[in-house]
Amino acid sequence: MRFRDLWTVETISNTEAEIGPFEDQQIVNSLRTERLPIKQKIIARAHKLALRDSIAQSMDRWALVAKLSTVLFVLFAILSGAGLAYGNFGPSNSSINLLNLYVTLLGVNLIVFTFWILTFFFTKFKVTPLGRVWIWISEKISSTPSYVRSFHAFLTTIGKAGATKWLFSTLSHGFWLLNLVTATILIMLLLATRSYSFNWETTILSSSSFADFVDFVGYVPSLLGFELPSKELIINSSNTISGFSEDHKKWSWWVLGQLTVWGILLRFIAFVFSSLMLKTKLKKADIDLESTGIATLVKRLQYKPIQTYRPSDTHNQKYDLESIRVNSSALPNLGKITIAGVDLSSRQIWPPFKIKEGVVDAGHLNSRSMKNKFISKLSDNHVDRLLVVLDSKPIPDRGIQYLVKSFSQYASDISVYLLNSYQEGLLTNRAQIWIQTLRDIGIKENNIHTDESDLGFWRAS
Repeated sequence: MRFRDLWTVETISNTEAEIGPFEDQQIVNSLRTERLPIKQKIIARAHKLALRDSIAQSMDRWALVAKLSTVLFVLFAILSGAGLAYGNFGPSNSSINLLNLYVTLLGVNLIVFTFWILTFFFTKFKVTPLGRVWIWISEKISSTPSYVRSFHAFLTTIGKAGATKWLFSTLSHGFWLLNLVTATILIMLLLATRSYSFNWETTILSSSSFADFVDFVGYVPSLLGFELPSKELIINSSNTISGFSEDHKKWSWWVLGQLTVWGILLRFIAFVFSSLMLKTKLKKADIDLESTGIATLVKRLQYKPIQTYRPSDTHNQKYDLESIRVNSSALPNLGKITIAGVDLSSRQIWPPFKIKEGVVDAGHLNSRSMKNKFISKLSDNHVDRLLVVLDSKPIPDRGIQYLVKSFSQYASDISVYLLNSYQEGLLTNRAQIWIQTLRDIGIKENNIHTDESDLGFWRAS
């Protein structure tokens, strides 16, 4: 499954969680008739909504922003590598202290690399410091809420795939790899065009301690052809500068060997490993059908046929199961002005008030099939005004939000009447939640009614 598909699904889901459900009934209806796996239907819906509501455009722009921040990241790595080289081998540094040089060139790199190794034992540390810098740059460049939602959906998609650690590890190792390659190339150029002398100084360490250190860190580079300084040379370079140019040449190759092995090679191996792990994790990524928003969507996209029985012969011995589509003929023909109740209590009298003449009563829609029939009728007979009657006692869920938004797609003007909105003369908390929810999905405040006295247009006098 492509990462872009998963990212689009997550962006749509996050947008719906933040600003309410989309008007998607036409898209859902068309997808329900197609013979596609449910995951492909979810992806197709997400892409259609993203294209229709310009979310895909925002995602593309954010992807461009992410690429720009990555370019800035690369430039920073190259410039810092150049600074590292010139800081140690600049015109003012003709005599170089080997201990200071080693710490400056490789100290921070090895500390950060050790920290990354430790993250394998402490799983809560998934984002590297350089990864946090990249996140900060991306957030600063993301200027609009749609960009921010695309960015957060990107991170959420990566997180659900279990690839967060590997994404930021790849970024971190890539940064250090560029940094050290740049520094090494410039140091080689400086060593080729200038004369440097090397020595080492210490107050508390013995000569043998430094010699052991040089042997230890120089063993692996020596296997690759980088000459290991002799103990005699190491001791002779203590606190004094050798007068033999050949000695300084050996130290130069030792420094380059350290950068190549403990800098570039180490980071290259880690970079390749992290990149492969990232690719593997993303390749295995899939849509979680059990998540809250997706589970609701699965039910909406799946077609559940009504099952009827047809006699196979005149003796009524055996019946074959036949699947038929929902028939919309059971509902009355809708007029220009229509009222319908949705998910009301079985004890609720319908209609809840005497309806004015000329208003078509679509009845109480208390099952999925009836709601689908009603939407089908609405799509065939666009109404001018629609009143939806709801019970304010239950908490509004995503399903009812989707439904009301779907109704509004086929009505020029939609109103909502909330039953049981008052208790002891005061508006209940649940009713207030309903009012806010209806506002969030685009219902005009003047079209949200909590008292029967407000329904003069619909109620018979």
